[in-house]
Amino acid sequence: MYDLDRIAERLRYHLADDPAPRPFDDVADEWLAVFLNNAARLEHQFLPRRLRRSLEQMIHLSNHWATHTASVSDTQRWRNLAALTSTQPVDTQPDQCIVAQRWYELVTPALEQARSDRRRRTGYVQLRDVTSQLGATPLELFEVEEAMSGLKRAAPFDRRITACILGVPNAPP
Repeated sequence: MYDLDRIAERLRYHLADDPAPRPFDDVADEWLAVFLNNAARLEHQFLPRRLRRSLEQMIHLSNHWATHTASVSDTQRWRNLAALTSTQPVDTQPDQCIVAQRWYELVTPALEQARSDRRRRTGYVQLRDVTSQLGATPLELFEVEEAMSGLKRAAPFDRRITACILGVPNAPP
């Protein structure tokens, strides 16, 4: 989704006149805060496509199963699992990459089954190809909870950035 070549090209364009460096002052700090807040809010878009799709499927199916279970406690347990996929920048959220990977591992048997059913036509199967099947036949709640237990919490986004190029215009943010 984010093409490094395009980013580098735009940087070259904007830096073609070799602008004078400026100190890291209060204005630069304000711009950095704006960019970090925006990036934290959009962090899930930086995940590889397969993992983004895994999170989308997890939240969809967890909420679906929560509304189609007879037990109030199971409803809440499914909702708690759906909450793990939150795209809100919260310090207590688990690492979304790990959540997505574990979900993908949980649905891999359904994907493999779909692949074997499609062998005659094509072996290519996507997550969306098994969503309706999984919606009708939920995963075992205990197994999903077990897979999602012990997840590492993600450090706040601004603490995970080790370097950046910050362009600061002459006007304040």
